[in-house]
Amino acid sequence: MQPDADISLYKKELRKRMLAKRRALSVINTKIKNGKFFSKYIKELDIYKKSSKILAYLAMEGEPDLDEFIRYALIDGKSVYVPVCVDKQNMFAARINSFEDLEIGMYDIRTLSYPYEIAKPDEIDLVLIPSVACDLRGNRLGMGKGYYDRYLTEIPYKKRIAVIWSFQVIHNVPIDKFDRKVSKIITEKGEIL
Repeated sequence: MQPDADISLYKKELRKRMLAKRRALSVINTKIKNGKFFSKYIKELDIYKKSSKILAYLAMEGEPDLDEFIRYALIDGKSVYVPVCVDKQNMFAARINSFEDLEIGMYDIRTLSYPYEIAKPDEIDLVLIPSVACDLRGNRLGMGKGYYDRYLTEIPYKKRIAVIWSFQVIHNVPIDKFDRKVSKIITEKGEIL
């Protein structure tokens, strides 16, 4: 096992390389792929069909955009929640009813305007997670702030699904004791894990 300092450095370098690749995607290319694939593949999952409360992220630049999926899930009668960062360490799930309720929040990420309805982690049936990279063992690399890893401690493994581009699935993601695995990976090519 590598010392924590070595893992941290490797994660930092890997994150830098993967984010550069993600930023290199054209806006047109990502919009076409988003609309065509991600919503379709997520809707087909048994866990989606059985879920009533779903936590889905609001995409940052280069991430697979789930806006179309969120709209579909709302029409489908699901309660959809998005992450809201409450401080520099913690996030919670706030219910979205309309994209009209969004504003720019911490880290220049779209977030819900206050007031909002919050769901406890044990009420969430499915969590769609953005990632910088994942491997086929379900290890994931996030942005490095630990928001999702802290939140996922209260979410059962089978409810955690990463949504990423296929090039972000790599051979090995370095992990430490704080990292939380995902049970599935969805890419623009379908379900990988």
